[in-house]
Amino acid sequence: MSNIKASSVLFAMLFICLVLNACTDSSSGSPSESLAEPSDETLVEAQTEPLVEVQTESLVEAQTESSEGEGEIVSPYTPENPYIGYGKSVDGVRVLVKNDGGKSRLGYADEEGRVIVEPEYTSAVDFVNGVGVVKSGEDTLVFNAKGEQTMRLEGDKLSIDYFAGTYGIASTPNKDSIADGSRLYALIDKKGNLLTEYKYDTIFPSDYSPPYCYGIIYARRTDGKVGAFNPDGSVLIPFEYEDLQNPYPKGNVIVATRLDKASGKKLYGYYLTNGKKLFDAIYDGAVPFNNAHGVLQKNGKWAIVDVYGNFVTGFDYYGSGGSFGQGLMVVAENSDFADNPEDPKNLYGAVDTKGNLVIPYDHYSVKIGGMIDLARLDGRGSSFVENPVTQAYAVKVYVNDYLLYMDSEPVIKDDRAMVSVRAIAEHLGFDVEWLPEEKTAVIQDTKRILRIKLDEQNASVNIFDDGIPAESVPLDVPAQIINGRTMVPVRFIAENFGANVDWDGEARTVKITTE
Repeated sequence: MSNIKASSVLFAMLFICLVLNACTDSSSGSPSESLAEPSDETLVEAQTEPLVEVQTESLVEAQTESSEGEGEIVSPYTPENPYIGYGKSVDGVRVLVKNDGGKSRLGYADEEGRVIVEPEYTSAVDFVNGVGVVKSGEDTLVFNAKGEQTMRLEGDKLSIDYFAGTYGIASTPNKDSIADGSRLYALIDKKGNLLTEYKYDTIFPSDYSPPYCYGIIYARRTDGKVGAFNPDGSVLIPFEYEDLQNPYPKGNVIVATRLDKASGKKLYGYYLTNGKKLFDAIYDGAVPFNNAHGVLQKNGKWAIVDVYGNFVTGFDYYGSGGSFGQGLMVVAENSDFADNPEDPKNLYGAVDTKGNLVIPYDHYSVKIGGMIDLARLDGRGSSFVENPVTQAYAVKVYVNDYLLYMDSEPVIKDDRAMVSVRAIAEHLGFDVEWLPEEKTAVIQDTKRILRIKLDEQNASVNIFDDGIPAESVPLDVPAQIINGRTMVPVRFIAENFGANVDWDGEARTVKITTE
């Protein structure tokens, strides 16, 4: 695991990757994935909106106002100026990246490109809880959305390694291990006061990727036990585990691993990111949740479970223990594959999230991606087929001739095709965030941002850097909850991001074409 002290460098790298489109994702799948160890690879191109939305109380006392209408707009991406680009908009504020003699300097700008905080710092993180945080040497500076400095956390022997407005992470040298330079970590409140003791080898904030545990404040005590905190320093997940994992940024289920002292074996279970235990860590294997479903192993066989803590099936399946990429999991006809996965006598198929065998045991291997790769038993190549789950939808959505899988089927409402806002936005390559307190979906790319509120007839659309405030645009059908998902008219989303949309009424098919 990386030391959190490197966070300033990593955060800067992340933002540069974002604005230069240098970060790419890949996906793969095969029937020979690990049986017990949770995989940190996803088989899908987008994580669908969780069925369970974790409600959190706002810890912000007051939202600050933006610097709307003030200052000169600085447009990036031109040879004449030193601005490299922007990060995503959070609370109307974006990270601004500037090239300073070959070095990146960061600050903040609003959605129209007006500088709020001059880009002169070595790192800056997205606005969280109404504040932005930058590094100035060893010190941490906190700004509001008007660009006013509201706090300076001075670093000496005590280092502020992360700050999110309502809580932060501080470190101090480990007196017992001064020679190796190790440090001890603690949580601090928004004023810099300690919330916990310095007795943790590691604390990672919820939006930090290693150790792949999004959605919680992950911590490891000096005795090696892992758990999680609430922002106020209270324990969210007890410190009794060997590890916690959640590789999906939009997922809300944690794989918890503990060590059975009697047998010396690792055992697995699940927690929600709100601290609710879904399944005790008593199983031989567990796979990270995908498309609102997980898989537990017992005595060499797997069972499908859902995000509500229910067993969808019994322990009925042999297989790879892969996650439900594209709503399918690879399964094997017998148990021999574990000992000899290349034996052509082993036959593979795939089940859906209800446990139905939708691809029969007729294949040498099954690989799940945008298309399903079915290897022939005679070893003479593969065939590619569309996902049978998606093919069965009453309303189908294609993007550039690719048939989209969505774990909540598209529907027709008032003569308009409605789709899951997260599914369609992420399949089109846009960033999407659900704000539960505001009941609003926020969708954006590098050119514009949309804000769609449940049950309201109008949406907010703002084109970045044009000097024109966001405008209210009417929806044909308001966003609404259908089958546990926030559904929006697909034409509105696609066309507002520059795509073309055609509706084939006879085939009940939406065809989206992007540039």
